[in-house]
Amino acid sequence: MKLNLDYYLTTDERWLRNFSDTLSKITGYENEIRENKLILHPAVGEGMFELATFGDGLSLLRADCIFHTNLKLNRRPDPKNEELIIHFNMSEDPIYADKTNSSKKASWLNFSEAVYYSSSGTGLETRIQQGDHIKLLLLIVDRRWINTNITERDLVDSSILNQFRNNKCVKGILNMDLVDYNLACEILDLTFPPHAFKLHTHGTTLTLLAHFFKKINIREYALKKEISQGTEPFSILKDRLLRQLHRPWPALETLASEHNMSKTKFIQSFIRVFGKNYSQFYLDARMEKSARMILEGMSVSMAGMEVGYTNLGHFSKIFKRYYGISPRQYAKEKELILIQANATVA
Repeated sequence: MKLNLDYYLTTDERWLRNFSDTLSKITGYENEIRENKLILHPAVGEGMFELATFGDGLSLLRADCIFHTNLKLNRRPDPKNEELIIHFNMSEDPIYADKTNSSKKASWLNFSEAVYYSSSGTGLETRIQQGDHIKLLLLIVDRRWINTNITERDLVDSSILNQFRNNKCVKGILNMDLVDYNLACEILDLTFPPHAFKLHTHGTTLTLLAHFFKKINIREYALKKEISQGTEPFSILKDRLLRQLHRPWPALETLASEHNMSKTKFIQSFIRVFGKNYSQFYLDARMEKSARMILEGMSVSMAGMEVGYTNLGHFSKIFKRYYGISPRQYAKEKELILIQANATVA
């Protein structure tokens, strides 16, 4: 039997307490929190599941544990989209995440090859099998921290950071290099007592985060260089495609012919420039625009039509598969946020 656990992430300890309470409820066994550590009931699992909060919009989760049950973890999308979450995985066993454009499961937490990042406005479904040994490090950083601490000119101009600063959902994959791996292992293997742990990990956490942003900058610089050296037509193509989300996009064969390329060459060039294939780029663009319009107050049916979905049921199904929540629930959560904000002001 696979147990479903819905959770959310923030940079403080509230989410960990909620995670513990929900895990206790669905398993029937009492888990508890001690000094920001999740103490698993022996029937549920064993090992370390520990959160370090640095009090300034930055926190760190360390997990080195084994679960004794099958789990499906559903990270619910937060319409406020305030946190950027960076995943590093050193697990001996694969962890499976649901691909938004396919019913197949793919091992994405294979971080000997990649680092996965996403903002909290995106959902994530993760599957853990009974007996899997999980070794995982998560950096959680909020928009306030980034706006205060990221001041280097090159990083300020980063399109990914600018999208996140403007409350747009972001997600992607970077290669894991030796610096990532060594720093992540160093943090994961530390055994200091609680009162000394933050002091010894804060600096290493900042170093790991700085290296992540440096790699973002290097990748974007390389992309800009490629565009300046002959791939500028893809930038023009991108603008053209994004203006016509309300209707089906041209077939790959058509675009390849327009760019005087074979279909295979066009596909390879497209992935090199945009970091994803044509169908994923299309899906991401439609989902991000529809979510933005819903948050701005547009009806679900109109938002669906604006991105080319004439069947409301089909649009809702795709939206839920992508974000982990239906478009109507997405809109309701936005209303709750506004109600709470108004109550606070009053």
